[in-house]
Amino acid sequence: MGTLTFGAAIDACRYKGKKIQRVNWNGVGQFVRYENVLGFDDGDNHEGKGPNITSSCFVFHFVSRKTGETGIQVGWLASQADMAANDWVIVE
Repeated sequence: MGTLTFGAAIDACRYKGKKIQRVNWNGVGQFVRYENVLGFDDGDNHEGKGPNITSSCFVFHFVSRKTGETGIQVGWLASQADMAANDWVIVE
């Protein structure tokens, strides 16, 4: 498959569930994907605040980036260079 514009790539990401990346990104294994929900629960019952209360966080409908160094970047934003580029590909 050839390269895509940002618009075509982000459509594939959002509407078809595909992972996308730029050809010239530094770092191995980096990609962008659309997430429906991210949940986190610290597992602490926080005694004194009531029965079975835990610290939880849920984030809905966002784009994340798998970075080469540390893991997942939640809430990734495309740069102007990313949006103007036509070297996007779908990660299989």
